[in-house]
Amino acid sequence: RAMVGKDPHLSLTKRNDLLYVPAQNSNIVSVLQRSDLSPVTAISVPGAHGAGMRDDGEVFYTTNLAGGGSDGLVAIDTESNSVVGAVNTPFAVPHNIALTPKGAKIYVTHSGPTADKVSIYSAEDSAATPELLGSVTVGLNPFGLAYVP
Repeated sequence: RAMVGKDPHLSLTKRNDLLYVPAQNSNIVSVLQRSDLSPVTAISVPGAHGAGMRDDGEVFYTTNLAGGGSDGLVAIDTESNSVVGAVNTPFAVPHNIALTPKGAKIYVTHSGPTADKVSIYSAEDSAATPELLGSVTVGLNPFGLAYVP
C-alpha cells in the first residue's frame, strides 16, 4: 500500500512501470513504481484530482478540482515530472478526464449540483498546453466519463 491521500485517481505510463496518482485535498500528484508502489517523486499541483495519460505516455493531465476553474487543467511532462502548462477551464469544478486514443482531444467533466457541462480541449502537440475547443451540455452533475472510439 502507498499513502497518497484521500480519493485517489490513477493513470499508468505506456511503459507500464509508473503510476501517476492525484489525490483530492493533497495538492500532490504522487508518482509511484508500479512493481512495489515505492515513491518516485511528488509533483505539486493545487487541487489535483482527475487523471488522464496520453497513449504515448509523454504527458499526464490532472484537474484542479478546488480552483474554481483557474488553472483547471494541468499538463505534466512524464520525463521531467514537472508541470509544463495549465489552462483555465470555462466552468468551475473540473473533475474527471477522458482522452481520445491518440490524445488529440481531452474531455473534462465539471461537477456540482447545478453543473451540466463537459469541456473539450485540443492536445495535438504533447508539449503544448491544451487549448479549449468548446463545451457540450449534458445531464446534471457529470461525474465520470470514458471515450469509446
